[in-house]
Order: sequence, then structure tokens, then C-alpha cells
Amino acid sequence: MAPSFSIKLGDLIEVYKPGHASNGPYFPATVIRSPVNINIDNVILYVEYGTHTPNAQEIHPTPPSREVVSSVNVRPVPPLFSFEQVVFKVGDDVDFFFRNRWSRGVVESIFEEKARYIVTFHDSARKIVCPVYNLRVHREWNNGAWNPPLPPSQRSSEVRERCIKSKTPIHKFPLKVKEKSMKVKGTPIYKNSLERSKLQIVKEEIFKNGAVVEVSSDEKGYEGSWFKAKIIESLADDNFWVEYKDLVTEDEVPQPLREKAERRHIRPEPPLAPPEYQFKFSEKVDAWYNDGWWEGEISKVLPFSSYNVYFKHTREEITFSYSHLRPHRDWIKGKWSIPPASHTIHTQKQVYSSATLMQRSLNPTFFSLALMSVGQRL
Repeated sequence: MAPSFSIKLGDLIEVYKPGHASNGPYFPATVIRSPVNINIDNVILYVEYGTHTPNAQEIHPTPPSREVVSSVNVRPVPPLFSFEQVVFKVGDDVDFFFRNRWSRGVVESIFEEKARYIVTFHDSARKIVCPVYNLRVHREWNNGAWNPPLPPSQRSSEVRERCIKSKTPIHKFPLKVKEKSMKVKGTPIYKNSLERSKLQIVKEEIFKNGAVVEVSSDEKGYEGSWFKAKIIESLADDNFWVEYKDLVTEDEVPQPLREKAERRHIRPEPPLAPPEYQFKFSEKVDAWYNDGWWEGEISKVLPFSSYNVYFKHTREEITFSYSHLRPHRDWIKGKWSIPPASHTIHTQKQVYSSATLMQRSLNPTFFSLALMSVGQRL
């Protein structure tokens, strides 16, 4: 179904899961490519997720994720009226901002200063304390109109335009996008036309100059590692100049390291895991250390959100906190796939604490820096 409102490059929108239009959660996002008409009833959008919330303290310093979504699962950003946020009442139907998304809830009680509220999740008995600036009146977008309706003096189109102009994305710097023609030629619509269009958009986005990517290497000692970089220039024979974000030269005044990389060693950044995600034994993960993501697998689940991770290339096991891990994903033919758990973790291996690692000189290419993961950001 075509969207019930006009969408263009640069617009702020909210994305929700199919069938969850009434309850959310609603993920703030920015349209970063011109919409593509697949057919008369379907428009696809390439979006970058971000937290356009009034409170800067709620912005998490994590890399933004990008995705192709259908227009049937997006809506405009609901308008915010100051008079609606002065004081909420017990029982009010609200949206609360938590973990980079808006979720639906009900005001259960109010703190005395009337600046904080206890809100119950709409679909569970969980409760959360919310400051007033992270609350808004819950509104649903139905057939081009808000319910509850906007105040009579405000037309939805005027409010939507004002929201788009007055808000900015959460990027540290405004995203600069060169708009290209994405018109669909008058060819028959095949069953897999949506998948082909998605793949084409993703390919163009990955390998354009300035694109943020991850780069791997065949060099001995770096197997299973990925380093964040951006594409500087496209070369012949599917090669690219890349500039690393966290790797620097050994000059007297270090500069970001640049080198040539093949297309097969370049991929986009993997999608972020849900905030409630929990790692399991034998699950393949990426661990952050030595300025990059290294492939391993969970060998033991520890208390206080810590995990032992086994690295098959060096046969080492190291302890990491939850915040230094992410689910491992494989980039195959333009799509992310979840690898199966291996169930082949070796039982004869050495376990190193962070204190021991500070004293030992391990593989100079794999463990050139001290691995200080335990206790960080638990």
C-alpha cells in the first residue's frame, strides 16, 4: 500500500514492525535515499536509524544502523505540543523514549516534583522511571490523520512540515547525501523485484565514496577481524582506498591509516542487536578489542553480564563484558545471515584475566595491546 503521506529524501520518520502500528515500538529514522516505487502499492525506503529526542543525554554513542524498509511500516514523526507535556496524569496513554525507540505505556504514578513519572509498559508488567522530556501523548497514524486528533488550530500537514524543518538527525554532523535518480523503468514487475531493488540500493550505498564500512584482511594474525573504515576512492579491478577509523600510522604525528582493500574484504556495518539481546553458550560473537571486532564464540556465561569468549585462530579464551560484544553476522550475497552455533569449543585452553594479559607478551599482531575488558561498562 502506498504511504498516506508524502515522503522524500531527508525526512524524519518512525519505523515500526509489521502489524505493530498501534503499539510500537517506533524507531526514529531518517530517509537517506530517494524513495523507490516498486509498484503502485509499494514504495521502499532506505533509512538510517537515530534518536531524534529532545534530550541529548539520551543519545547513545553507537554507530547508526541502516535498513531498507517498506513504506507501509513507516509513519511521520508525531507533533509535540508543549501544553501536552506540562503535567501528565495517572492513566494517561503515552509513549516513552527508552533505548533509542518510543514504546507505548501508561502513566502509573507521579513523583512529587512532577518532572518524573513511573510508566508501565503497554504489553507487560514492567515499569520504568521516565523524565518528562522523554514522554509524549500516544497518537496513532490512521489514513493520513492522527488519533487522538491534533488541536483544531493545527492541520496535520502544517505540523508535519514544521517537525521536519525544526528537528535535526542525531548524527554528529548532518548527513550529506548526493541524490541520484532512482526511477524504476517501465519493465514488468517480477516476484523478486523488491529483493533486486533492495540489493542494488545496498550495493550502491556500500561502495560509494565516504561510506562507512568494515574491512577484513587475509594477513596472518588478523583472521576473523573487522575494522571500521570509510571508503575514500574507488579504484580499478574492484579495489578501493579506505581510511580506518581506529587504526593510525606510526609517524611522529599519527594519522588515520589508509590502504587499498578489495571489494571481497568490504562489508557494511552489521545491524545492531535488540537492547534485550542475551548471548548464549557456543554462540558466535564479535568481540571489541585491539581497535577492531574479532570473531569468537561464547565458551562460558558468567555473572554480571560477562562472558568468556574463545578465539579459534589463537586458541585463547578471554573475558569480556556485555558492552564489548555483538552477535556475529556473515555478509553473503548482499544479505546478513546468522551462522549456526558451532558446539565445537575446545576444552583444553588457557584462560587469561586482564591482569595477566597486561604482563604477558602474546602474539604481537593479534594481542599487541593490553586487553582490558573485565569490569568495563558492566
